[in-house]
Amino acid sequence: MKKSYILIVALIFSSFSFAEPQIWEAQKDGLTFTLLGSVHAGKEGFYPLPSLFEKRLKEADALFVEADINLKTPLQLPKGLPTSKHVNTEEKVQLKNIAKELKLPFATLLSLPPWQTSMLMQMEQIKRMDLDPEQGIDLYALSQSKKWKIPVIGLETLQEQINLLSNAGEDGIALLQDTLNHWEESKKRLPCIIKAWEYGDAKALTHIVENETGKNAFEKKLLEDRNHQWVKKLTDKKRIKSKNYVLVVGALHLYGKEGLINLLKEKGFKVKLMTKGREVACFTKA
Repeated sequence: MKKSYILIVALIFSSFSFAEPQIWEAQKDGLTFTLLGSVHAGKEGFYPLPSLFEKRLKEADALFVEADINLKTPLQLPKGLPTSKHVNTEEKVQLKNIAKELKLPFATLLSLPPWQTSMLMQMEQIKRMDLDPEQGIDLYALSQSKKWKIPVIGLETLQEQINLLSNAGEDGIALLQDTLNHWEESKKRLPCIIKAWEYGDAKALTHIVENETGKNAFEKKLLEDRNHQWVKKLTDKKRIKSKNYVLVVGALHLYGKEGLINLLKEKGFKVKLMTKGREVACFTKA
């Protein structure tokens, strides 16, 4: 499973000012969704976002996000057994090496449930790429919606997200194993994936989704199954009225056969790309 974060190259950006994150429009029977793929950690250089997004959000009847993290609802963190009780000898060696690399206490990683160990590792990796979760696209959209008094609708709750991770195998061991198995590869891939998002390279992002995700049951639950659940909610006529909405979810949720773009098309939506981008050279597409 590959994760997606953000990288900006100022020189290239100034030379190719037309390249920007992709914004899509999906319309059917008076219902309009403006979709922007998100990266959950960012940096100051990513802003401002395309003016079209700002305009659509300011005029939206509501903002859809994966989960509204501003809701003050109590969360229950599953206790579970510690990572030390789940990993084998080889995995423990991998974890120790990564802990040393990230300057994280090995004992702490062993003491947490596997899903929390994985999340801690990934957050530290994000920091080492000079990325800040506080500058993620999701948080920005939420802050703008608050400023403009735009209602926010979560497609799922934070508790549901926590449960998904902690139930990835026993105590989230599948998530940790996935992180360990792809650790070295992710250090090379992540900057390229981020650049693909930054410059609106749909081919690269589609390749990533179609060829490098969904290889096991957990990855399918994390990406494809959630896409289908979200589309079901978005097209529920009893709950969703024919108005104008903005949708901001993780970028990899948009692409591929089981991505939101294609699933909305299958539901009869007319979908069109509203921005221009360019291909990036850092990723070899099949």
